[in-house]
Amino acid sequence: MITFNKSVTASGTPVQLPENPVANEEYLYIKGKNANTGAIFVGTSSANALKTAGIAYTILKNEVIKIKVENSRLIWIDAATNGEGVECLIA
Repeated sequence: MITFNKSVTASGTPVQLPENPVANEEYLYIKGKNANTGAIFVGTSSANALKTAGIAYTILKNEVIKIKVENSRLIWIDAATNGEGVECLIA
């Protein structure tokens, strides 16, 4: 099991999740931080995660998504509010 956090310093500037391999039997869980006040946008590229792109998957505080991906670095996030982000679990 691996856990980590990632925050977006400046809203409108997507950030890549850090390098963490995800084994075949595992998933990447992404949860909006409890303290978030705005939405988090999740995508498979910087362009897809950009809050203005309209194609990102949107999560709010305490919402969790489960993704089957080879490595967490393949996921990007953006935030509606500066400094907000996600908590992640690989299990």
